[in-house]
Amino acid sequence: MSSTIPGGGHAEGTLQDGPRRDRFPLEYLKDLNATQAALRAGYSPKNAGAQGSRLLQNPDIQRRIQDLQNRRSKRVQLAADEVLTELAAIVRANVRHFTTNELGELILAEGAPADAWNAVASVKRKIKIIKVGEVQETQVDVEFRLHDKVRAIDMAMKHLGIAGAERHELTGKDGSPLIPERITVCLVRPS
Repeated sequence: MSSTIPGGGHAEGTLQDGPRRDRFPLEYLKDLNATQAALRAGYSPKNAGAQGSRLLQNPDIQRRIQDLQNRRSKRVQLAADEVLTELAAIVRANVRHFTTNELGELILAEGAPADAWNAVASVKRKIKIIKVGEVQETQVDVEFRLHDKVRAIDMAMKHLGIAGAERHELTGKDGSPLIPERITVCLVRPS
């Protein structure tokens, strides 16, 4: 909630237009999604996309987001460069960076960057004992999954400010097409 202080200003941490606007920067920092932030801040689902986009253009909102990012960075002692380094490892990772050893453990392939491990989301090992007559063999299947590369690219681009502009589609009531109230047509005769 916005609170006025003596002298006509506003208390630190609040913005002029009310609780939803005050809440938007906090919500935006959760996932960097303006539409979702507007919804969580209390804006109508019908216009949350447009409101989120409009709010991100506001210099007061931009300053508040930057201030909150700086405070959060100091609080968690995590710099943006560290986050981007982790995202870069995911972006650069390749399944050919990994192999298995004789025990069936996932290891880095020769020449793979050490930070390739940062891209591993999960590893599953299935050990099967196969008995053929008197002979017993152990078969190890290894399955691993890397973090989502497309999402990492998208996040890195957003954080670096090189992502394309968000696109918003406007619709009428209940998602129907917009219907103009009046259409003006200008006819030009060829000379």
